[in-house]
Amino acid sequence: MIGAGVPYEREMVPWAISAWPADTDRVAVGMLATVDMNGYLALFSVADQRFSGGSVYLDPGVVRARYADSSGRIFAVMGWSGVLVRVTPR
Repeated sequence: MIGAGVPYEREMVPWAISAWPADTDRVAVGMLATVDMNGYLALFSVADQRFSGGSVYLDPGVVRARYADSSGRIFAVMGWSGVLVRVTPR
């Protein structure tokens, strides 16, 4: 292991990971908050080995399948509700 990053905004555990098309140095991580069991999307810098601030609430439960399209968007399926989430980088 080269290093490890810990999310600091709230206590969360990772459930899914995918490339972040807008920045090849980052990956998108589907997270589950351990306090309220809500799903979030967080960005992780591979070079800096740390999470960026500003995780985004998605839906209750775990983030399951992820897919990045040619337009740079990420699609995620929430494992508990079946909701399909689309994330577009700014």
